[in-house]
Amino acid sequence: MIRLRIVGDGERDAATLPSLVRGILRADFTAHAASWPRLHRGQKKIKGYDLKGHALKLVYLLTEARQARFDGVVATVDADEPRRTEKLRQLKLAREADRSRAAPLPAALGEAIPHNEAWLLDDPVAVREGLQLAPDALVPNVRECPYPKTALEDLHRQSPRAPETALDVWPDIAARVDATRCNHKQETGFAAFIGEVDAELGPLFAQAG
Repeated sequence: MIRLRIVGDGERDAATLPSLVRGILRADFTAHAASWPRLHRGQKKIKGYDLKGHALKLVYLLTEARQARFDGVVATVDADEPRRTEKLRQLKLAREADRSRAAPLPAALGEAIPHNEAWLLDDPVAVREGLQLAPDALVPNVRECPYPKTALEDLHRQSPRAPETALDVWPDIAARVDATRCNHKQETGFAAFIGEVDAELGPLFAQAG
């Protein structure tokens, strides 16, 4: 079984990313997921790179994954206004820096605009099914939601799954996401992430298949 090291901005991202990646690849794998804050101490061990922040953490993540014999890495960040795309640019620079010094490890990078919940909310069918809402329940258009996280939390509170935590419910929504139903994936960064997953991890699964 292919093993992937997966990191997102928070616990909810770490919980949903494995399901999103499985949906993109249409393949299964073993996931070891965590959030960026958990890498805070480890990055201090990396020397010799003119990097900081998430970029330095990514180099540590790749180093750690290589040593632990993971087959690939998935790493996403949320977009922070007004520096949208800056985090992703830094991650890509870090990936190239790592590959100039070590054997390349497949690494799919993404940036959710404005955050991971936008990728979920953009598929209303997945939201309704994951939250066990009625087939005609209104799911806000992600383009009209300045804060998709709040919109999804509101739907969750009104759903039959309200007693459950987001960490239990969000992955069930993510597992149902179909990119062909995500009409705003270019705007949310999901389309670019899909391209990264296909390019970086697709060959890995093709070889294993």
